[in-house]
Amino acid sequence: MNRSRGNIDGVAHSAIDTGPAYPTDGNVPRPAAHRLLPNAVRAVQTLRTAPDSDGQPAAPNLTVLVIGHTHHARLVVDHTANLVLMDCGAWIESYQVDQEPKRPNRQLGAVCGADLRIYQLDA
Repeated sequence: MNRSRGNIDGVAHSAIDTGPAYPTDGNVPRPAAHRLLPNAVRAVQTLRTAPDSDGQPAAPNLTVLVIGHTHHARLVVDHTANLVLMDCGAWIESYQVDQEPKRPNRQLGAVCGADLRIYQLDA
């Protein structure tokens, strides 16, 4: 599993790349990238292909699905399904990175064109 983490201009992000070769070693099942990834892929495939009331797919070009309230903000890139699952985390309770002190969840997702960001707002 390829992970990239960073803090760019106050933007905290963690991306998990489930690239075409993922997982070639067989050690990490593909759904482990995010427990909701299989459901997201199925939902997006339906929206891309199933006819709507006008006989056309509802969202044939859908490539980003945004969710929240999971308390674990992250971006999951699934090249196989041509999908980015943007998990905006949560606004309540707290989170902890490694051995650092707990901090309040104040995560906010922002989408502008092809730019996806997850912000961690500090008090």
